[in-house]
Amino acid sequence: MTIFYTLISLLPAWAIGNSITSRLNSFQLNSFKLMRLALSLGSGLAITSVLLFFWLLIFDGNTEYYTVFELLAGLIAFFLPKRVKALSEAKLERESDNFCDKRTIYFFFGALFLLLTLSILQISLHTPHGNWDAWSIWNVRARFIFRAGENWKTAFSDKMPFSHPDYPLLIPLTVVRGWIYARQETLTSQIATSIIFSALVFLMLFNGVFATRGGIAAFLAAATLASTPYFLQMSASQYADLPLAFFFLATFLLIAINLRQPSTSLMIFAGMNAGFAAWTKNEGLLFSVVMLLVVIILALKTRTRSPASHSVGGFVFGLLLMMIPVAVFKLSLAPANYITKELSPGILSQMVDLERLSIILKHMVVSATNFGLWNQMSKGFFNPIPIMFAYLLWAGVKLKSTENWLFPAVLLTMLGGYVIAYMASPHELTWHLNSSSNRLFLQLWPAAIFTFFLLAPKSADITDNHE
Repeated sequence: MTIFYTLISLLPAWAIGNSITSRLNSFQLNSFKLMRLALSLGSGLAITSVLLFFWLLIFDGNTEYYTVFELLAGLIAFFLPKRVKALSEAKLERESDNFCDKRTIYFFFGALFLLLTLSILQISLHTPHGNWDAWSIWNVRARFIFRAGENWKTAFSDKMPFSHPDYPLLIPLTVVRGWIYARQETLTSQIATSIIFSALVFLMLFNGVFATRGGIAAFLAAATLASTPYFLQMSASQYADLPLAFFFLATFLLIAINLRQPSTSLMIFAGMNAGFAAWTKNEGLLFSVVMLLVVIILALKTRTRSPASHSVGGFVFGLLLMMIPVAVFKLSLAPANYITKELSPGILSQMVDLERLSIILKHMVVSATNFGLWNQMSKGFFNPIPIMFAYLLWAGVKLKSTENWLFPAVLLTMLGGYVIAYMASPHELTWHLNSSSNRLFLQLWPAAIFTFFLLAPKSADITDNHE
């Protein structure tokens, strides 16, 4: 029965997300169906968590009538008129698939998706409570909010620093939503939240590459992600890293489409997804700032095709809209972050310590090639990273293309931000690196795979260069 209530809780989230996706974007092509589904459900879960947050604030933790409110909101969203103007398929610049037809590609992708989902479900059933961060951070916060009623704000007490009470609320509130619908705490809600976001990442990566580079490339992208053991492990962990990866990837995809067909509404939705990332985890705040800077640069470089003010303005509007709940939470409920709260008086000397920087950089380089736990499979034989880099070196990369410098710049800047955070960390450095660096790379991994297939030249270009 709890599975039924969990499914019911997804309906208003999908309806609200689908309404926004339809009005801000027009993914009417067959190429975009999976992407639209992923964006609709992912953004819908983010928005309904925001709705629940403000409901808790307004009604002092009383959720008795919340399901009625949300179901009505979902019903209204479902019947709102949809935007019907479709994107032009000709401008997507994807390759034709000469080796096999679309149905064959979808058949093999469907088989891979089913295998992946069953594998994650099996792991989840063996570890129904997730891993350490799920117990000590995300699910414990959900339990405080669900059980405490009018005292729900005690979930953010600084008396429990181990639970990082300053962390954003998308994951715990999504879990709480499932419990509100079921009227009891169930393992189904937290397991479903983890599996759903992992599945959405997988679907969106496949469809995003399909829409921009064709079916063969899309299947290879999906296979690359599916063959990452750490992705499977974290999909059942009930952590926030893969939901964060979803919003990173969604922002990349929307901007990539905008580069082909400039649209203010696309940039609004891209800004919203960057804001959803900030509502998911603190790393999303860094991502929002980095994306804003990149969008400004992008608008200035492409002003002949799309007015700079429209591009930046749309992104800023969407970003600020979704930063409202983040700001309310951070300013009124959340205690100081552990890094800023525990900064030592010698922070300046720590920040310029070259030996510390060397340790961090060496660890990051090792993590960059091993974070996927490929070394656990035939001694790393299946590690795709060396193959990907070798292919790019062989095929050649044309940096004149905007997306060929834009997305790598975002990824490298994010890694630079992570290095700075480690430099400022008050914790024992080796422990901090070992406990978090793999997850930081996993957050960027789906977006990095998408970027790789955008960087990879079309087959015609490769033939011209290497005949």
